[in-house]
Amino acid sequence: MAQQSAKHVLVDKAQRTMLISISIATIVVVFCLVAFKSLWSEAGYQNKIIKMKKEASVQYKENIDAVDKLVSQYNVFNNEDTNILGGSRTGAGELDGANGRIVLDALPSKYDFPALTSSLEKILLTRKATIESITGFDDESAQSTAAQSTPTSTSTPITFTLGTSTSYAGSRDIINDLQRSIRPFVIQQLQLSGKDAEMSMTITAETYYQPTKSLGVTFKEVK
Repeated sequence: MAQQSAKHVLVDKAQRTMLISISIATIVVVFCLVAFKSLWSEAGYQNKIIKMKKEASVQYKENIDAVDKLVSQYNVFNNEDTNILGGSRTGAGELDGANGRIVLDALPSKYDFPALTSSLEKILLTRKATIESITGFDDESAQSTAAQSTPTSTSTPITFTLGTSTSYAGSRDIINDLQRSIRPFVIQQLQLSGKDAEMSMTITAETYYQPTKSLGVTFKEVK
């Protein structure tokens, strides 16, 4: 009985040793699998970051090259001695000025009704016409907010009504001035009343501005 008990003890001890070994091996295997999975996920994540960094680097270099070309082309365009209107770049006449300023005057970058009013007054006063009214919506704040929330590459119209008193020839000259103006004017409605020497004219028209585009920097989350 004593020998049999000793054998049982040895068997039990061997079983416990084996069970402990299997448990330890199982724990090690599970740990290795979890660690491998974690390292694999981390490696995939790092590969995505490296790939996106390379793409961003390539795009950055292309943007730098594009900016340099754009600046060079703009300088050539803006520094031409004879501007797009046929005037002098350094002169002070009606047709003079640098091309950059002329283009900005033609299509302003913001809604500015007072500036539009000043331009119209200048045209009328040049023709010695009596200004009766210049009406429209001076809503720069709302227009600026709308332009920022919905950026677009197309121009935005500004509607106005112009009332003046002049002769028939003066009315014709004012219409011609609007058509020749560097800033585009689209006449939608024209009303004339009176005699040849005393003519009242009311014009409903549209002009335009184009909001500037902002270089929005975006951030992308890597998952």
